[in-house]
Amino acid sequence: MSEKYDEDKTASPTDDSTLDLPPNKEWAPISGAPSNANSRSNSRARGGSMSLRSVSRIRSNNGYGCDDHDDDTEQGEMGDAEGGVAEKDPFEVRWENGDQDPMCPRSMSLARKWLVVIIVSASSLCVTCTSSIYTSTYAQIEKDFHVSREVATLGLSLFIMGLGLGPMLLGPLSEFYGRRPIYLVSFSMFIIWIIPSAVAQNIQTMLVARFFDGLAGSAFLSVAGGTVGDMFNRETLQLPMLIYTGSPFIGPSIGPLIGGFINQYADWRWTYYVLLIWSGVNLGMIALFVPETYHPVILRSKAQKLRKETGDERWKAPMEKTNKSIPRTIAYSLLRPAQLLIFEPMREERTGEIGGSEPEYRLPPAIVGAVLVPIGLFMFAWTTYSSVHWIVPIIGSAIFGMGTLLVFSGIFTFLVDAYPLYGASALAANSFARSSFGAIFPLFGVQMYHKLGDQWATSLLAFLTVAMMPFPYLFFKYGKKIRGKSRFATA
Repeated sequence: MSEKYDEDKTASPTDDSTLDLPPNKEWAPISGAPSNANSRSNSRARGGSMSLRSVSRIRSNNGYGCDDHDDDTEQGEMGDAEGGVAEKDPFEVRWENGDQDPMCPRSMSLARKWLVVIIVSASSLCVTCTSSIYTSTYAQIEKDFHVSREVATLGLSLFIMGLGLGPMLLGPLSEFYGRRPIYLVSFSMFIIWIIPSAVAQNIQTMLVARFFDGLAGSAFLSVAGGTVGDMFNRETLQLPMLIYTGSPFIGPSIGPLIGGFINQYADWRWTYYVLLIWSGVNLGMIALFVPETYHPVILRSKAQKLRKETGDERWKAPMEKTNKSIPRTIAYSLLRPAQLLIFEPMREERTGEIGGSEPEYRLPPAIVGAVLVPIGLFMFAWTTYSSVHWIVPIIGSAIFGMGTLLVFSGIFTFLVDAYPLYGASALAANSFARSSFGAIFPLFGVQMYHKLGDQWATSLLAFLTVAMMPFPYLFFKYGKKIRGKSRFATA
């Protein structure tokens, strides 16, 4: 038996007769890329002089994502560019026809893709609406629980803190277990933690419930962005990502409106009863219509099916060949968002395929938005006098909102494109940084406005955005060089 196995290993991957497989050609190993002397010599000549800086776009072609180009090109060019012929493992499970593979999420119908985008965006809207709807209950909570406004505000800050910390755990876990299990478990826990908020008899119960509610619902601030990136290629990613990134801003905007309407006609606890009904409907939609979309996990399932149906244990998905234990993998995944946020070890490496677009091409909307944000804030700040018509500061706030949406749309799409394999972790790091500020500012925001006044307090925020305004352009201009020194981003 061992002699037969050794014979199999030395056989050419294109010779099916030498492999110990069932006669059914459906399970024949993936053939190596055909080549000829001219193509190999030409590609070797190109490879010898090719510099990492001259490559317009290099992407991973290791089975973790759908391929946009022919595998033969990658084998002939990139294999020889490294100075040798890099033959693929014939038993490595990958997408058979790129985006057209029936199991690839990008082969789903356009209608189904958009249904998934709408569902995850609606769930994100529900979570972020839950954060701000709490502000409409301040007065009744202060009266019922006999606490100050500062203590009541902690319920908002702790929820946002949970939103920031949760993706650090849930985002990387989705890259190991898949998107769908994280959605189902986290949103179920999100619903469960709404219940203590609805029936709380003291402020301590409310604050604890709010923190864990934000922690559980945070999956839709990081994992959902990865889902959108799983289903759409670079050419079609912009619009669905714009829809998704808009939901975290619409939610906080409509939360106080919904909460104010409820509290005008009912007890404050009905705020949470309505959230229970809303989130329950969302969970049902997720369970029924949102499939698994994370490519490595789908390929792992495909490999498991192949092993079961053929009895050949040599079929492996790329993520199954890492030889890492589950605890070690999870621990490293938890560390990755911090690495992405704080520093990235420097290492240049060719990772696969040549051609395509640059992630920096997603940043022009963010560049425009970075200019609109301070304009809107300054306009709002200095038109809030009673002598100025009310529509003028409203226009300023609309400009601010438009700029914010453009910034987030550009940045979110850039992160998903620059970190195709670790998109959820990148979004988790982004969410943690944003939520940290969002949790702290409400604790002193009221005092700041009382001390400085509406005009100068808002202007202070505008000056901060002016200081940050150049960064989208700097990443647009120098982002490729930065990615060339990253072990996580595509180079």
